[in-house]
Amino acid sequence: RNDLAVISLVGFVHAVSHFYHLVIPLLFPWLMPAFDMNFTEAGALMTVFFIISGVGQAAAGLVVDRVGSRPVLFGGVVLLALSGVLLGVAQNYMMLMAAAAVAGAGNSVFHPADFTILNRRVSKPRLGHAFSVHGLSGNLGWAATPLLMTAVASAINWRAAAFSAAAVAVISGVLLYALQNVLEDETTQGAGSQRSGSHPPVSTLSVLRSPAVLLCFVFFFLITAAFGALQNFSAAALKAMYGLSLATSASCLSAYVLGGAAGIAAGGFLATKRAQEQIIAVCITFGAGMSLLLASGAIWAVDAFHFRKLRQADAKEPWWVEYGASFFPVILLVFVLRSFVAEPFKIPSGSMIPTLQIGDFILVNKFTYGIRLPVINKKIIDINSPQRGDVMVFRYP
Repeated sequence: RNDLAVISLVGFVHAVSHFYHLVIPLLFPWLMPAFDMNFTEAGALMTVFFIISGVGQAAAGLVVDRVGSRPVLFGGVVLLALSGVLLGVAQNYMMLMAAAAVAGAGNSVFHPADFTILNRRVSKPRLGHAFSVHGLSGNLGWAATPLLMTAVASAINWRAAAFSAAAVAVISGVLLYALQNVLEDETTQGAGSQRSGSHPPVSTLSVLRSPAVLLCFVFFFLITAAFGALQNFSAAALKAMYGLSLATSASCLSAYVLGGAAGIAAGGFLATKRAQEQIIAVCITFGAGMSLLLASGAIWAVDAFHFRKLRQADAKEPWWVEYGASFFPVILLVFVLRSFVAEPFKIPSGSMIPTLQIGDFILVNKFTYGIRLPVINKKIIDINSPQRGDVMVFRYP
């Protein structure tokens, strides 16, 4: 199997799907005066897009299981191209709504189809890298949209930009057709009867009710909510809280997105290791802690070196400065203690009975054998070596 061809092609079409996330929002400066829309009406277009996209993904997953990934993926690309054409010829608000709905339906098929193809066509040792490229390509799709849409709309008009978006989908469709053998679903043809003969049939509802699926749903819901808040409101929040210009605020958001892209690339290597759920939990916890640390510390630093000089001597500190300065030392202290001094652990097994019982809590010295960097667990200072009789906590295996 040609893993590189599969990963590259699936990554490209995933970038196209993310490209369409921002096609309509980036044209709002032209669409709003052209159709006399207010912000509520503009936001309703994206609400329709994401609702249809979200609900459609569940339905698309069922269709992929029935007919295979390749035809579903082709259908999604066709719908994206159609949405671009509808947007380009739109004469009223309802036609804009139709374009958003068709784009949402087209976008809904990519994740179910992409992940099925990657799981079935990419060798297991490279799956982590395949998912990493898949996520990274989505970020690149977001990054490419402003370059094309804004440039064409500014140079010609917004209708030309919409047709340009349709051309991007057409190009991806042509590429999919030319390389369709790469996406051939080997396990779809004739596999249904074999699986049904060896295993009892499983209903769709039973799968959706399984704890693993429900936990994954909650996980991705929370992650998407957090990312959406940062993506949509961070620029406005930075401007309101610190008085930064829109250009500087947007640069901060770009830095966040680039950091996310770098994390996705690194995740491809981490995914090849065992205990992926522990790695994910540690990384998310570390990221949340660093966000709080940087936010509160930055608030204190910016106020100390800039805003405090502008306030009158008897002026009261703003609430966001007071809270930031209060939380900063606490967060910093907890971070340093847990990362370099001591960390609590719960005994998971009976390997140390009767000395330690299952469920016991212990406090582990983090620097007895050396100082390690958080998350990556790389030792930077060697202190002692394990001695006979030591009770230690180690990472599996």
